[in-house]
Amino acid sequence: MTHMSSSDISNTNTPMSNSCFRELYDVHYAAVMAFARSAAQTEEDAEEIVQDVFVKVARNYHQFHGKSSVRTWVLAIARNVITDYWRKQSRRAKYRADDVEGEDIAKMSSETAVDPLDYTVKQDESTCIRMFVDKLPQHMRLVVLCRIYQSFSVLETARILGWSQARVRVTYSRALRKLRTVWPGREEIV
Repeated sequence: MTHMSSSDISNTNTPMSNSCFRELYDVHYAAVMAFARSAAQTEEDAEEIVQDVFVKVARNYHQFHGKSSVRTWVLAIARNVITDYWRKQSRRAKYRADDVEGEDIAKMSSETAVDPLDYTVKQDESTCIRMFVDKLPQHMRLVVLCRIYQSFSVLETARILGWSQARVRVTYSRALRKLRTVWPGREEIV
């Protein structure tokens, strides 16, 4: 399979062809699905996110001008769809993750389990980590999803989020520090 270049999709005079869309979908589906799974609460939600991402890709392909890679552009759309998903979820939740501070995260963790280490005995470690990550403010959550769950570099994360590399590094460092305060003794994980 040949990979598309920016010039292959940035022709604003014609609608996106089925073959062009199919190739974009085939090449980027796995990355978008992995990103969606790391952000969504259920597999169905992840599938809905992926569907929304590729609908937006098809509708907005003419806005791609080659300033980044196609992958970065598609994942930036995924980031926006995930942000919208979190916004909808937060309306349904009892509390907003964006309003949570370190003490509140610690309080919530103590309400769900007497001790975070006891909780890990009952649950898979990744589920426990995910519980704490989900309570981070949205901007920190996005960086953690990109850097840890997707293994994106600082540069890739910066391009996807539309941030400077310095902002990614600082936000990532602060997110890890916050996670370490609510889960002491598990520094090797976070």
